[in-house]
Amino acid sequence: MTDIEIPEDNRRSRLQRAPKADNIDDVATAMERVEAFWAKYPDGSILPEVEVSENADGYKVYTVRAFVRKNSASDGPDAVAHATRGENDEDDLVRAYPQESAETSAISRAIRNLGILATPTKATPATLSAPQTDVEIGSALTAARERAELSQKDLAAAMTDRQVKWSQTTVSSIEKGTRSLRHNEAQHLAELIGFGGAR
Repeated sequence: MTDIEIPEDNRRSRLQRAPKADNIDDVATAMERVEAFWAKYPDGSILPEVEVSENADGYKVYTVRAFVRKNSASDGPDAVAHATRGENDEDDLVRAYPQESAETSAISRAIRNLGILATPTKATPATLSAPQTDVEIGSALTAARERAELSQKDLAAAMTDRQVKWSQTTVSSIEKGTRSLRHNEAQHLAELIGFGGAR
């Protein structure tokens, strides 16, 4: 059977699934993270950018990228994160306030990426200590792959070279959160692109 190549989405926006009930870390601790950020970096800045699009069903989708600087005078961001929420989300609160929900999640993740209140609430594999859900793992993989300046197809080829049979479709599915990342795969990604913070 031949894999069908899925075109990469250059906008990097995707509609995420509603968070699981036991994984509301970003929503539950967003205010704590923001307060901790301002306490540690009073001269810093938090800048969210919002992109509005429409999905195939005609619902509005909000993708927010949050750029965090330790010092507002610095040239570039010290951490970046993004989140996507839509008007047809499974969660009632997210569906009612998709833009606000996306902003809260993106800002909280960006601050967590600085290491502020980054301790996970439950045990996870060492290479996946920060991301909790498949969607968060997918988002972290996208960021790591882009930092390594690899396309989805390039990453699939590099994994296949390591005897892990991946296609571009596999990478796309993991990044969208529709396929779980296996522990042995995460170990190879840590060595290839520094995924999960492993050296």
